[in-house]
Amino acid sequence: AGPVTEELVYRACMCPVLKAAGYGNAFCCVVPPLCFGFAHVHHLLKHLRTMRAADALLATLLQLAYTDRKSVV
Repeated sequence: AGPVTEELVYRACMCPVLKAAGYGNAFCCVVPPLCFGFAHVHHLLKHLRTMRAADALLATLLQLAYTDRKSVV
């Protein structure tokens, strides 16, 4: 249910609201995936419990890049 809910919130809900606010297609294609990626940055706290700070930050940044790219594609 989690992935379906995320898709509904970050695409089906955000895109129409952004379009109604007057934003263009390009903006609507970029911003929801960024929000989706940043919504997963909380994993940094989990990583900090088991990794050095630099490793935890790197793992979180890689996850952010992956979730942003996955949402765009």
